[in-house]
Amino acid sequence: KKCQRGRDRYSLTVYQFGPDVISKFVICVSLLTKSKMSGVNISVPVLTGTNFNNWKFRIRSLLEKEQLVSILDSEPPDDDKKKDFLIKDAKAKAILIQGVSDKHLDIIKDAKTSKEMLAALQSVFVRSSAFGKLAL
Repeated sequence: KKCQRGRDRYSLTVYQFGPDVISKFVICVSLLTKSKMSGVNISVPVLTGTNFNNWKFRIRSLLEKEQLVSILDSEPPDDDKKKDFLIKDAKAKAILIQGVSDKHLDIIKDAKTSKEMLAALQSVFVRSSAFGKLAL
């Protein structure tokens, strides 16, 4: 299945490697900040660098609505559920990418899963030291 290509639509190819087979999935991805998922228009909040905690709350809520939030809390399975996981993870990654401004994309480009993307962003934007909390 091919995606309709336009200036705002791209196909995302996901490969699954198994002992005897290589599976290929093509998922259509929209790079607009407004997206239509599950038949409802939604706005994806954009991370600016100063709004991480509120952005994370909104993104998790959006992923929950799309029934994808469990992907952020789990590792890829090694069984027959891997195909479903890869499809859901690709959707979650697309939402996260839409919600990150261009100047912060380098932070998540090397992440292989949506969970890794969120962890990379959190390591940059969350202040965990006592000094950081004092500065807030």
